[in-house]
This record gives sequence, C-alpha cells and structure tokens, in this order.
Amino acid sequence: MNNYQAISDIELLHLAAQDDQTAFAELFNRYKVSIFQHAFLFYQDYDEVAFLRICP
Repeated sequence: MNNYQAISDIELLHLAAQDDQTAFAELFNRYKVSIFQHAFLFYQDYDEVAFLRICP
C-alpha cells in the first residue's frame, strides 16, 4: 500500500508489528506531539526529551 495516510491506526499497528518502517513512521508522525508531551510530563525536563527532535 502506498497511501499510508488513508490507513487506520489499527492497520498501521499491524503493519508496523511486521517491521513495516513506513507504517511506523506514519503512526509516529500522527502522534509525535502527544509522544513529546507525554515524555515531557514524565521527565519534567525539556533537555531529557529534546532528543526526540519533534518539539512543536
């Protein structure tokens, strides 16, 4: 499948579990702000999560 943006999260999870890097990247891009926010809440330190390089 070429249009990963049209695929549901569940389907992307299944594809990513089968080592589909494009599916994983699509999931990451969809949720990168939430991932950063949760990491920041956990660490309470911007420098600890800056390695993610997805800062909004």
